[in-house]
Amino acid sequence: MRSLLILALLTGSANAACTVQQSTLTLPEYSAVDAPPATGTLSISIKCGAKDTARLYLSGPGQQISGPDLKLQLRQGNATLSLVALSAASLQNGLLINGTQTLTFTLQFPQGQWVPVGAYTAATTLTLVRNDY
Repeated sequence: MRSLLILALLTGSANAACTVQQSTLTLPEYSAVDAPPATGTLSISIKCGAKDTARLYLSGPGQQISGPDLKLQLRQGNATLSLVALSAASLQNGLLINGTQTLTFTLQFPQGQWVPVGAYTAATTLTLVRNDY
């Protein structure tokens, strides 16, 4: 059975009275033959004033919206491993943030991806932008 270790990079920036306090990524080792599909989580803690609103964007190479989900790509050289952030499509176009909250998204590796064993990375950026009226 082949398995691999996943590494993703998250960075953030802010331009609002809201700030990203912490982002946490938890991913299991992936195996093409595991059932059910391997799952992890992305948690993002945001602090805003009571009346402040902002939009949160997640961007990275090869990112695509698929219905309510956001497809991401992890890479190791020329090899690509797909990862799906369930119910996270709104992050590509700017998810509206009101007040302090922690967002949690389930991450899922689709089964049957036969890729070389090793560490895969994705340069992913979180951007928080003031929501001007």
